[in-house]
Amino acid sequence: MPDYADAEILIGHWLQDQIGSTNKVWMDPTLPRNWQFEAPLIHVQRAADEGDTQLTLDTALLDIDIYGAVADNCRALGEQIRTLMRFHLPHHTFTNGIFVTGVETVAAPCWLPFRDSGGSNRSAISATVARRGAAYRVILHGVI
Repeated sequence: MPDYADAEILIGHWLQDQIGSTNKVWMDPTLPRNWQFEAPLIHVQRAADEGDTQLTLDTALLDIDIYGAVADNCRALGEQIRTLMRFHLPHHTFTNGIFVTGVETVAAPCWLPFRDSGGSNRSAISATVARRGAAYRVILHGVI
């Protein structure tokens, strides 16, 4: 039976391959509890969107946030991801046959307040972590 690909997982793994192991790409709904943010953390989440506008087209709105202790690193990584999303992801075919028809920047990288869902034990970290966020519309063609 055909199914839609999970855009968060698909694009998250693709981003991890593109940026290497120096930075961690996280696709779970909550941030990791023990992350100290010495190295930036890239959080990929699907937002509410129009979904499957046609049977084999999935239009995914992805929020991509970068958290880190050094604001300049978050800024640079945000722009690197923007370049990857806009110039390298379009027309890419994944190994499962899903094809990226197009990518749009819905919200360019910008500073956002840190939102920590890790509990009260991280309140001291929250004050020192920078967050750079952007949103992209990714059109995926095909079913798996």
